[in-house]
Amino acid sequence: FDVFPYGEIPDTESYCLTVTDGVAIGGQQCLTLAVTDTKSAVTTDLPIPNVTIMPNPAGSYIFARGLDNMQFGYRYEIFSISGAEVRHGLLPADARINVQDLPSGAYRLLLFDSKRTLTNTAFTVLH
Repeated sequence: FDVFPYGEIPDTESYCLTVTDGVAIGGQQCLTLAVTDTKSAVTTDLPIPNVTIMPNPAGSYIFARGLDNMQFGYRYEIFSISGAEVRHGLLPADARINVQDLPSGAYRLLLFDSKRTLTNTAFTVLH
């Protein structure tokens, strides 16, 4: 097979792949790639809020403090120390998560916005 560039269209790169069996052409496929020098509109340097979980240790509820905009739709997941997910959901406007039915022990809370993990924090439940 042969790969060769073709076409001279500005801001593109075009290539064809030709497959032969030594005598006859078996087929040809061409591909055009758009080339751009513009930077992505997505930035990786978004500020990450300094989120704290309180109280720690907790009895009935934990609160996530330090989030900027509670209308944003933060999601949470709680994992046991063994790594099993024990709860997940959307963080309510008061940033309060009920943990009163969880057994006493160590847990991890992960908070997410639509783009990334905001915190991965350990907390303890004591009854």
